[in-house]
Amino acid sequence: MNHQIKIVEGPDQGKIISLSEQAVLVGRDPTQCHLILTDEEASRRHARFSRDPTGALWVEDLDSRNGTYVNEKWIQEATKINKEDRLRIGSNRFKIDEAVATETASDGIGAMKESKECVLIGRNPTNHVVINDPKVSREQARIDVYSGTCYVTNLSSHTNTCINGKAVTEPTILPPSSWIQILEYQYYFDGKALLNRQGEVVANLVSSQPVHDGKTSFSKALKAPVQGVSILRWLVGSILALIPIVGFLSNGYRCHMMRNGQRQEFQLPVWQEWSSLFFTGIQFFVIRAGYYLLPMVFFLFVLFFAPPAPVESWLGLLGYLRGWLLLIGVIGLLMTAGILPMALALFADTGSIREARKIEKAIAMIRWNPGQYFSVYCLLAGLWLVLGIFMLLFPYAGAVAAIFGAFYIHSVASLLFGEYYSRWKTMPDQNRSW
Repeated sequence: MNHQIKIVEGPDQGKIISLSEQAVLVGRDPTQCHLILTDEEASRRHARFSRDPTGALWVEDLDSRNGTYVNEKWIQEATKINKEDRLRIGSNRFKIDEAVATETASDGIGAMKESKECVLIGRNPTNHVVINDPKVSREQARIDVYSGTCYVTNLSSHTNTCINGKAVTEPTILPPSSWIQILEYQYYFDGKALLNRQGEVVANLVSSQPVHDGKTSFSKALKAPVQGVSILRWLVGSILALIPIVGFLSNGYRCHMMRNGQRQEFQLPVWQEWSSLFFTGIQFFVIRAGYYLLPMVFFLFVLFFAPPAPVESWLGLLGYLRGWLLLIGVIGLLMTAGILPMALALFADTGSIREARKIEKAIAMIRWNPGQYFSVYCLLAGLWLVLGIFMLLFPYAGAVAAIFGAFYIHSVASLLFGEYYSRWKTMPDQNRSW
């Protein structure tokens, strides 16, 4: 039986769209959403309605600014709904009815029929993900992909399949940044692929191609941390970044922000799945440390072992070997700082540290559009300069500003570099070789 989503109250009252096998995106973006809203309280990609393989209806908030409400409760995860539930997005109230005929929203993009895909997990060697353990069933679990939404079904009668520690008893939506657990075996879903604990991709699930307008979204990225509930998320990240070890959480969060930029979702994600954030943050740190290791070792070697230069000015150093070696070290650090964002973007997209180590690929991304890449760097350099001047002029207030300003700049950088990476990735193959 088909269903239709109807707006019964609010600025977009009267709009209707059918929901059969095709997931329906709801929001203000006319290039990506099927049901287009004009309400300013709605995000560009606000929520997704879908059906699982059994026909049950689900609604999922897409990290919107103002939330998605079911029976006036702000949902934090994918939620099963029925005709009796009351739904609200911003000022619009929704109703679910049975539909006799398939309709589409008059001002939305056409429904794109997608083929169903599935990934099998279990002991059977023909499965997509093979677990060689006699306690695991031959076909333990199945992941169905319906219009970009993933559903997990447990196929075993004696071994549980869990999502984030909760046993799967019926087809259940697998949200991004989630863990699938089968006994001691764990797999992480980054929104596109399934990864093992080593960060290696074991199965690709979702392929998304965001629509780009060719312009760098400076204003969207600058506003993102200070809009709605994102302000609180920004403040939380600023505080966590100060605490040793716990700071890995903010590293993982920056990775999630970069993924938002890759999807052109200019908003800060919800703080959730803390263990996943911590694990991702450690990997983020390892990538940065690996890239900076060689130039830092060279720089320290010059400082401690190069022949001394008896001069009183930095410019005078260039008359000695020590000065030229120091200059080479500084250039190496600057080049590393330029390449590193694309390496981190590779990791954010693939979840693989091995991919992030492909320096030639990161350089090819920068060479694809150096002007655009340099403009992002100029903006970030300007923000750091303003923060530095404020700290010099007002030392005490500047110390506080540095705490929150640094994470703000990191947030803007993650969104913009994520967007740049996504544009490079969606270019035709002949325009992006490495």
